[in-house]
Amino acid sequence: MLAKKTFETNLKVNSAHQQAILKLGDSLIVEAVSPDKIIEAIRHDQLPIYAVQWHPEQDLEDKINRVIFEIWEGYLSLPLKS
Repeated sequence: MLAKKTFETNLKVNSAHQQAILKLGDSLIVEAVSPDKIIEAIRHDQLPIYAVQWHPEQDLEDKINRVIFEIWEGYLSLPLKS
């Protein structure tokens, strides 16, 4: 999804890890991996659930970070399903 929204396949992010995903839970799909094989972004295969391993709020001038917030803002405006 990030590649489709940004038209980029290689992204630079502010990644600094003390912990990382070792094994994905059911229905989760890897969206991005760092050169050192750290999972940087994941999504759910059916639900609008997305997560990143870096802090996009630290650099809102960056294209990918702005796109992430646009995606989140879009989902925040959706009505809750009961």
